[in-house]
Amino acid sequence: MTDVIQGLQLFLNLATRPGDGIILQEPNYRPFRSAVPTMGRRPVHLHVLPDHDSWRMDVERLENDLSIQPARVLLLVNPHNPTGRVWRRDELQVLANLAERRDLLVISDEIHSDLVYTPAAHIPFASLGPDVEARKVTLTSATKAFNIAGLRTAVAHIGPSWLRERWDAEPPDLYGVAGVLGVEATRAAWTEGDPWLAGAMNQLRRNRDQLVAGLSDLDGLLCRPRRPPTSPGSTAPDPYPTPTPLRTCASVHTSTRAPVLTTAATRPGRESISPPRAPSWTTSFGE
Repeated sequence: MTDVIQGLQLFLNLATRPGDGIILQEPNYRPFRSAVPTMGRRPVHLHVLPDHDSWRMDVERLENDLSIQPARVLLLVNPHNPTGRVWRRDELQVLANLAERRDLLVISDEIHSDLVYTPAAHIPFASLGPDVEARKVTLTSATKAFNIAGLRTAVAHIGPSWLRERWDAEPPDLYGVAGVLGVEATRAAWTEGDPWLAGAMNQLRRNRDQLVAGLSDLDGLLCRPRRPPTSPGSTAPDPYPTPTPLRTCASVHTSTRAPVLTTAATRPGRESISPPRAPSWTTSFGE
């Protein structure tokens, strides 16, 4: 595939018909939001709401909405864009249970999985078990983390055999194909790019900390990195204890991208790498 957006449109075209309901988190990446109605599908919103110093999915409200307006597909953005929220395993399991009860195909966009700060960790939706894997499509790409979006290459892992068979039955070039240069760049990024990515993550941390410090100096405004997601009942200490008094960033609930980011960890083993300095223009998030 050429990119994750194409992958979403491809699988919606193969798995649904005009008028079908598509669950998507709100707020969401703008091209995803526009693709659903443009393709004649009906958006069903899974609201992502402010929750103290983090964000949560309002699954209870979604359940009520689905009793009135059913859906065929759940579009999951994991980690979430634009809030930067890294979903915990228990939160993903709630969605997996919902998908099983409602017989939903899950399309999971995991393109930001490499741009995550420790101590949080990205949990692939397919890792929840074989039954979950059998009803999901994972879309991802090296283009975000390694800044190679111009080479237009993405990959999909397709769980349902019926969906794979439908795609195989289509003309091979109908949806476009990835170029050789993009494929080789992706291979190089994922097999040899760990030191570069570790350096990029260090630069992103510095950028984030500088932004938070600058905003905190403004009169009447205080910002800090959001608390990393923890499992319910966790007794782990908060690495960012709440200052007193706390004055929240005024734009945090209305900005297209929240000014304080939640993402949190690289793939296992990256912390042990001695990284080179990354380019100072490297930025995070914004699919």
